[in-house]
Amino acid sequence: MIIPLRYAGEQYRLDVPDKNLAGIIEPSKTKPLDIESEIEKHRLPERFHSGSLRVLVVINDQYRSTPSHLILNRILPSLLEKHEVRLMIATGLHDEPSMDEYASLIGDNFEKLDKKFAWSNSRDYISFQNVGLWPDGGGVYIHSYFFWADDVIVIGSVEPHYFAGFTGGIKSIVPGLAYYKTIRHNHKKAISEKCQPGMTEGNPVWEELWKTLDLIDEKRLFSYQLVQNSEREIIGLNSGGLRESYFEAVEFCRDIYIKDLPEKCDLLIAEHSPPLDRNLYQLQKCFENTKAGIKDGGTLLMLSGCTDGIGTRDFFDLAEKYPDPEKLVNQEIKSYDLGIHKLYRTALLTNRVNLCLMSFLQDEAVRRVYIEPVDDANKLVKARIAADSDLKIVIVKDAGHTVLNSG
Repeated sequence: MIIPLRYAGEQYRLDVPDKNLAGIIEPSKTKPLDIESEIEKHRLPERFHSGSLRVLVVINDQYRSTPSHLILNRILPSLLEKHEVRLMIATGLHDEPSMDEYASLIGDNFEKLDKKFAWSNSRDYISFQNVGLWPDGGGVYIHSYFFWADDVIVIGSVEPHYFAGFTGGIKSIVPGLAYYKTIRHNHKKAISEKCQPGMTEGNPVWEELWKTLDLIDEKRLFSYQLVQNSEREIIGLNSGGLRESYFEAVEFCRDIYIKDLPEKCDLLIAEHSPPLDRNLYQLQKCFENTKAGIKDGGTLLMLSGCTDGIGTRDFFDLAEKYPDPEKLVNQEIKSYDLGIHKLYRTALLTNRVNLCLMSFLQDEAVRRVYIEPVDDANKLVKARIAADSDLKIVIVKDAGHTVLNSG
């Protein structure tokens, strides 16, 4: 059977014999919303239609598929007419967008904003203000633009996240608008096995992030939380307070993206779709979401072009310090280096399954982070079936969002 998969902006034709194909897992099919009528249903509160306010609009960056521009196209003209408006890209640890990316993220009103937009450079200490401490003493620093505003509009999207449970909600503020030491403090909890995609209660990363609302004025926040299908069309739109809009979106998202797999397979092939397939840094979502579907000793093969290269380098540079994944897993991590959670979680998985990647990266770059490079997926399939004619293969589409539960 020929299965078309997205790969580096093109289509890759994966050939799997019918007798070996145990299943194709993908997000539930749901019709896109009529965005015009939906936004009319979810109008901004009255305070945005009168008076004069300083309004900050926070949107996701170029590494998220959130179609923020569709919301901005409809709300910015009125906001710009009545209020002083700034727009902030919630980049967290990511790089600044290019000017073309800014234009794409903002949409029709890019020129009207008159350059009143910025990104959150997490390393620029003077741009952040301390708002207090998390329960364990971690200092919470948020970008000063957040405090400049009378009201803050957050446009986020909800999808499974490999260690924070789900994206969206508070993540637009922390880590989106946070100082890197705040982000580092939270990320160090990602080593916990309770930090899994789709898991919220008992997840130390998720629980700490939401404690941020105890330190800021939640009433200033108005939120749009989107849910998209695998074609990145909007299928769910919730608005209101940050908590309520997020939790409503999470419940819908669970139905779309979290899937049961009755039996683990020998070989799982995962399609990592855009924009998460752009670099090595984003690859982790692909294998964390699908790892539950593979037998011990099995193989997880990811198709992810990584045409932009490594991406955020902290974890990659750190790998030079920990070349042996087995030693990393067995040693006590006494100090937290930014990116160690990625290496540690990858090393832990390689103790159980064979991690492989088909990409445009150099082989040595892939091996540096404990993953085996693969030249061609079809060659690997043929070789594995030649060695085991009863090999059971599962295909997961949109693996950067689709989460497997296995019995």
